[in-house]
Amino acid sequence: MDETDDTEEDSRTSRNRHVSRDRELVEKVAQRSFFHQGRPSWRGAGEVAKDKDLEKEHPGLTPHAVLACQRAAVDDGIVSILFHLSHERLEVLRLEEALHVKFGVKTLLVPGYPNMLKPLPLEHLKDIGRAVTLLLAQKAAEYVRGVLTGAASTAGEYRIGVAWGRTMHHFARAMASLPPGPRPARLKVYPIVGIVQAAQTLPLQANMIASDLASTLGAEAEQLPCPAIVTSEEEEVIVKHHQVQAALAALEDLRLVLTGLGPIEGALDAGDIMLSPDPGENAKLFRNARAVKATGEICGWCFDRSGNEVRTPYRSVGLGIPGLKRIATDEDRKGRRVVIVAGGDKRRILPLLAALEGGYASTLVTDTVTARVLFGEEPTWDRT
Repeated sequence: MDETDDTEEDSRTSRNRHVSRDRELVEKVAQRSFFHQGRPSWRGAGEVAKDKDLEKEHPGLTPHAVLACQRAAVDDGIVSILFHLSHERLEVLRLEEALHVKFGVKTLLVPGYPNMLKPLPLEHLKDIGRAVTLLLAQKAAEYVRGVLTGAASTAGEYRIGVAWGRTMHHFARAMASLPPGPRPARLKVYPIVGIVQAAQTLPLQANMIASDLASTLGAEAEQLPCPAIVTSEEEEVIVKHHQVQAALAALEDLRLVLTGLGPIEGALDAGDIMLSPDPGENAKLFRNARAVKATGEICGWCFDRSGNEVRTPYRSVGLGIPGLKRIATDEDRKGRRVVIVAGGDKRRILPLLAALEGGYASTLVTDTVTARVLFGEEPTWDRT
């Protein structure tokens, strides 16, 4: 965090302290947070900040200010809370709300393993990552099932986009393990990136994951008929093909996008991440990503620590980072969502933080240990 960030943080802390001293405002926030529509309830800081009556009386009230008032209401004895939940459930609720306030994303958490932050042998850390990924995939599947149930009455076409990778493969399998439920009648599933390698048969490619998911949901599967990774010169020719143009245009109207992400900066070497199933191609792509100081990648689209896209001599054909950001910021207006599923791996924390700060997601599925690091409670690296 640079001096500008420190100044902004100090200013925000000062403003929050000021509003929390306004007794009348604290009481109003408490009433809207803990008592709604004639009965006791709980509404988060982000939801209360959007309350029309409160916004009319106190324009510019931010979720951070509401959170400060909620804390003051408890500290001053305006509100008394008697919890009957387990400590673990309370901790999950606390972290989910904290990340929502900090990054503006809906957060869903699974239990984490604190040992993931320790300097353990790589294979041990990978075992932890695999175990957490299975939990994340199940949580993401349950969330998507709920989204589709809520959208079951959608009259038009409802489009889902999926990325490549092991996390998405496990997500598709988790969806298959759930009982059938309501869904939009006209449901289609699209890969958000092209074909990684034509001869690759592992079920990690986006088009194969899209097909598996569509089969589970009783939906139609579409394809992006082009290579995923191309040179900048090849890209000009490939994207002009009419079938590719039609497929890319269809991605503009995705309602729900699911993706993982990979580390570049935190990876030990090219063998620590899969940008291509071909070892030689993978090493070349990794070197190019490192050369432009990429922190992480999503489907081969690279970004730096600030969440800004960085370009290499190679291009990944598909939705792209601008497409992710456009859909993620459409959630309030059109109900569109980008769900990032990542956790259980300390190498992915820095790119995940960058992706959240870059506005790539509207929903985050991660674990409690990663959440604490993202919130600044358990730092594990030097960002200077």
